[in-house]
Amino acid sequence: MLARRGKANEALIQLQTVLTPAKAHYDLASVYETQGQITKAKEEYRRAAELDPTFNDAKQKLATLVD
Repeated sequence: MLARRGKANEALIQLQTVLTPAKAHYDLASVYETQGQITKAKEEYRRAAELDPTFNDAKQKLATLVD
């Protein structure tokens, strides 16, 4: 809800209380993707993959997104 309202930092803080940092960034990226904010989505998927190099879902999403 926070991410959808443009409050990404607050959304990450809330998500990270129950998720790993990588998963939190992944979820934020998913919100951006559904909103059509592909550049922001790619940044967040990239961050998720950096935080957890074994996070293949993030890598796959990153590889399939086109601006």
